[in-house]
Amino acid sequence: MKKVVVGILVMCAMVSNLTAQTYKNSISVLGGSSSLWLTNTATEAGIRPTYSHGGLQVTHQLKSNIEVVLTGLGGYTTSPSYNAVKSGVDMKYLSAGLGLRYSLSKPLAKIFTPFASLEASALARKNTTQTNHNVDVIGSVGLGLKAAITKQVSLLYQVSMGSPFYQTSHLGSNAFDVRGSYFLNSFGVSFAFGKGCEQPIATAVSAPVDVDTDGDGVVDRLDQCPGVFGTASNNGCIDPALQAAAMAKLEKEAMVKAEAVVAARYEAEAKAKAEAEAQAKQAAETKAAEEQKAKEQLLQDRTLIFNDDSAVILPAAKAQADEVVEALKQNPSAKITVKGHTDNYGTKKNNVKVSRNRAARVRKYLQKNGIEASRIESSYYGESRPAHSNRTQAGKKLNRRVEIKIVK
Repeated sequence: MKKVVVGILVMCAMVSNLTAQTYKNSISVLGGSSSLWLTNTATEAGIRPTYSHGGLQVTHQLKSNIEVVLTGLGGYTTSPSYNAVKSGVDMKYLSAGLGLRYSLSKPLAKIFTPFASLEASALARKNTTQTNHNVDVIGSVGLGLKAAITKQVSLLYQVSMGSPFYQTSHLGSNAFDVRGSYFLNSFGVSFAFGKGCEQPIATAVSAPVDVDTDGDGVVDRLDQCPGVFGTASNNGCIDPALQAAAMAKLEKEAMVKAEAVVAARYEAEAKAKAEAEAQAKQAAETKAAEEQKAKEQLLQDRTLIFNDDSAVILPAAKAQADEVVEALKQNPSAKITVKGHTDNYGTKKNNVKVSRNRAARVRKYLQKNGIEASRIESSYYGESRPAHSNRTQAGKKLNRRVEIKIVK
């Protein structure tokens, strides 16, 4: 028994955070022991057999702390009745009761709810050999304790004590002038269902707080324009004069902003134009420098090679002469010197003549192609100024030449 009690206490501690019952109905399965004083005559000895009983109990909540209770029990014992001592016949009883249950306090630690009860019940006892005191009508009072396991499941303990106020027996009926007692000790498990009556919870009502939604210094309950930032002198609405001034200020600010936007646009356009012009100028300068470089690359000394004892301009020499013509046309201020030479083949006198003819032939070609005579100075040297050795045929070939040199 001690282990059962300890287990119940531990279980209750684990669920100490459960709320009190808030359900309207409940049904309980009960079991326990009951004692009856069966005797009602002055000459009979009182017999108090102990019964083991079981049954159901149904409750319905009237208020948060009051329930109506309907209880049905059946009892059984082998203790002998007064008229069945010798025969040893088993005694049985059935009872049905209706009463009220009153919660004595709010749940303790949110688990334990003590209660008191008041009940009227009818109890019928059966003895196969005698119908002594067959029906009792009993009034009883009791105390009990309910322990919540979950929001809907609880453990129940109650004890009741009563006395009959109406009895029937084989001798007849008797009301109010009766004897006897009734003692009930019950344990049970209860299951609650249906939404019940909850204790009203008193809540503190705070005083209304004045708010100023638009922040104009006039609280909303006095503000005739609660969503507009106005003035206190105009009951929270915008003052027409101030509104006109504000509009003028906004227009001025808008104008200044527009002018700033236009100025920024013009500045950006001017900057873009200047950058484009600078890029164009840079491109033109780059192009001019490249062209000048190309002209200068054309403006260089050249050597025209001739056949032995001949002044005829060969195709390769003619191509070089054309390059000189182009360079002089692109550089109008440039001048040239044309110098004729020969190898040492033949007589010196003939070689002088050949070198003179070669220089003259080149000069004439340049003039024919548009170069002014004033820009050309010619001379000849025969074999006196060889550029290479005349001991080899290759050297002699390179000495048969006309040199064109640029004079800037």
